[in-house]
Parts: sequence; structure tokens; C-alpha cells
Amino acid sequence: TEGWDKIITEAAEQAFSNNGDKILYIGTADTSVDKVNHKKYSSFPIITKQAKEALGYFVPENFVGLGADVYLYRVFDKLNRVLSIEDIVLDHVFHTTVEKVMNPDLTCLEMRSRTYSNPIDPWSIDIEEDVSKVNEKTFSSL
Repeated sequence: TEGWDKIITEAAEQAFSNNGDKILYIGTADTSVDKVNHKKYSSFPIITKQAKEALGYFVPENFVGLGADVYLYRVFDKLNRVLSIEDIVLDHVFHTTVEKVMNPDLTCLEMRSRTYSNPIDPWSIDIEEDVSKVNEKTFSSL
């Protein structure tokens, strides 16, 4: 998307002003054909430095492959800290057709293998500890 960085920066600045702090998850649209549950989570989420500091990590270490995108979305959605920018569309190159999804390259196969050897359902795993941790750092809780 042309000018995507400016679009995100301007939208984020407005959200920071509205929220009173910079704890934010930013999501965009993408071309995935296999988006689980047709939810609004981003396949390529952006979390601010302040959001990362509030969580204490960038990606939950128990997700060794798939699922961190969904988990992070759920945490920040529960706190009303999701900025969804649907005007920006990222090309999820290996997920634009069912054929591509079903015939992954070696890197994707390795990642899927790690995921399946450590199965965690990102839609049902308890998020409350991380929600509380982030909420303690938000302006609204001060």
C-alpha cells in the first residue's frame, strides 16, 4: 500500500492521543485465504515499544510457530487497544491460494513442525495474566 508508513504513523498518533499512552497493537488487512475464524487479527501485527515493555516480551515464548499473532490480538483486543487499519493490505505471499497453503516451502514446513510438536490453541489459551499485566501500565488504569 502506497504510503503505508505515513498512514500507520498518523493513525497511531491519534490513538496515542485518545488513549493517553502508547500501548497499542496495530493490525492491517492481508491476502491470506486461510484466516482462522475470519477474525480481524493481523497476520503481521505491529506492537509499540510501550506495548512490548508492558507485556515483557514481543512474542510469547510458548508459541514456537503459529499462533502468536492471534494471542497478541486477543490480549490487546480485550483492553480495547487494537488499531485496525484495513486500508493497508499486506501480500501474504504463501497464503494467497489454498494450493500455496497446502504446498509450503521448507521454512514453512519447519515452522509448522514446531507448531504441531507444541500444540497450543491461541483462541482458547488463558490470556488474563497478560491482560492484567498490560492493563496495569495503561493510562486508564493510573
